[in-house]
Amino acid sequence: MNRIMKWIQERKAYSNPTFGTVLILSAMIFPVFQASARLVEPVQSMALNADEIVDALDAVEAGTDVGKAFEIQPVPYRDWIKTQKAIFEALFDASYTLANSDYFLFSSISLVDERTTVQGHNVQGELFDLELTVLTEIENIHDDIPDDITNFLASVNADDYAFTGTLSTSSASFDVAGSIFQADLPDGGRNYFLVIGSIVDSSVIDFLNDPARDAPSFIMDGPEPLNCEQAFAIADNNYTAALTAAAAAYAGCMAAAQRRLRNTLIGCGVAAGIAWASGIGGLVALGGGSVCGFLALTDYDSNVVACFTTFVASMTAAQAARTAAKANAIIVFGSENCPSSEQ
Repeated sequence: MNRIMKWIQERKAYSNPTFGTVLILSAMIFPVFQASARLVEPVQSMALNADEIVDALDAVEAGTDVGKAFEIQPVPYRDWIKTQKAIFEALFDASYTLANSDYFLFSSISLVDERTTVQGHNVQGELFDLELTVLTEIENIHDDIPDDITNFLASVNADDYAFTGTLSTSSASFDVAGSIFQADLPDGGRNYFLVIGSIVDSSVIDFLNDPARDAPSFIMDGPEPLNCEQAFAIADNNYTAALTAAAAAYAGCMAAAQRRLRNTLIGCGVAAGIAWASGIGGLVALGGGSVCGFLALTDYDSNVVACFTTFVASMTAAQAARTAAKANAIIVFGSENCPSSEQ
């Protein structure tokens, strides 16, 4: 496998779809034509060019089967594993596999841990820090969860959170969004299982770390400002109000994405759903073994991306509005009458 990957990588500059097709057929990996005929607008195309084949081989080495890595699929196995692999190998300087890629915290968290840094470890015991920029608790009782699952969650004191923050080791750092599942174990211990959903844009963390996020605010309408100082204050306050609203909407969006993830996995099978919801199982058992499980994980990833994309768009607009309001105040009142420092 390593020799094939090296050979492909050395020849990327000369790759094309024909090259990929010949390689796959000559290796007699699998027939795909009947499967592809049954799929409409698949998310993952057949691996044809060198980059796609390298990603597929990485996915196979990580632990997924050949068909899921190379074939036309309704689920983007290659892309999901590529992201997870990039994070894991940069953090720990070790080869990624589905079997060794689970993350755990050392102790229980709660909402008071928002804006703090907690510690955790991977399966090999290698340490990481997780700075929790946003933390949202998810309720366990929902109409769309079967009673037996709800009762089980209660029996193991399960709780879970959606988070956005920074995952780091001495080797690397990533701004990420994901989930934390906590539950009692049969041996009397307690598990704190961490799932990385997606890499988020660094501007998400920057906006959420803005000191204005903690300031009281409300949209200020009414009489026109009497001077530039008042105009600047109104612009700043309106920006703060926009940040407060956008951050709340983002937390709600992340919570909805996590509920959808958990409920979808429960729908994949009671055993997998219980294991996931209670943090007992790992990604191999929950996502790696079925199309349904991986579909839930990749769907979650796309929902997380939608959450932070909307948040950044809202905050970019709010930032532009503040800048425009201050620029207008300078025109109206004159720069010599305006505060010297601008945000």
